[in-house]
Amino acid sequence: MPCYQVQLMSVEFKVKNVDYLLKALELAGYLRYQYDKDAQIVYVNSRMLIDLKNNHIEVPSTDQYYVNVLKRKYSEVVIADIAKKKKWVMKKLNENKGELRRY
Repeated sequence: MPCYQVQLMSVEFKVKNVDYLLKALELAGYLRYQYDKDAQIVYVNSRMLIDLKNNHIEVPSTDQYYVNVLKRKYSEVVIADIAKKKKWVMKKLNENKGELRRY
């Protein structure tokens, strides 16, 4: 019988674009990750598993903060790309706020 247990949690995370996800991982500071194209799985720092087929992230329950950081960075990457395509100017006001302007 093991002397410790790791409780895992699974969070829904719908990724529509893998390139956005990989860029968000780098922005969040995750420089060590492995992307398995065939299995559609991303392994991050041996603690986070992102299953792209089933749209969820699996992490130890103590690492929920890192999932939230990744979700925020993913959203930032998506919004920045859309703003660029629409020729809007994006200004970051603080960590969680931004402003889009069209001139």
